[in-house]
Amino acid sequence: YVDGLPENHMLKDFKVFPVTEIVTYGFNPRDAPLEKTGVHLPPEEFHKALEDKDVVVIDVRNFNETLIGKFVAPNGEVLDPCMRRSTEFPKWVEKNKSKLRDKKVLMYCTGGVRCERASAFVKNKGIDDVYQLEGGIHRYLEAYPEDGGHWIGKNYTFDKRYSHGA
Repeated sequence: YVDGLPENHMLKDFKVFPVTEIVTYGFNPRDAPLEKTGVHLPPEEFHKALEDKDVVVIDVRNFNETLIGKFVAPNGEVLDPCMRRSTEFPKWVEKNKSKLRDKKVLMYCTGGVRCERASAFVKNKGIDDVYQLEGGIHRYLEAYPEDGGHWIGKNYTFDKRYSHGA
């Protein structure tokens, strides 16, 4: 009996092994130094930034997560890399750098972890005006519990809830 989960939701096997990265993007961590991440914006500031003119928003989550919910940018563009795996992100950035240049780039993910290395990677590619949602979608939805703010749909979670949101 684990956390009240039905038997078909319990772990069937458990392995522990060391990793060099929490999220594997497939590039050398020196190509995305964590001291050069995007500026962390609290949910209220991220909300206002989504309304800026010509803002570009990057969803750093995997495609299956984006299907159930996403941000809208009333005066800008939301870009979904449609990744099956995070290792697809570097190629997507190379292919789409022209869409990011001279724009205010906002990045988001579920809890903020994936944006750490991803925002540093984008900045290391010569994009200077990069911001990320502090605490991810999870914290944003806590700040906008009634209507979800600029979020539409649900947020995929990695726990027994599977999703949450307005």
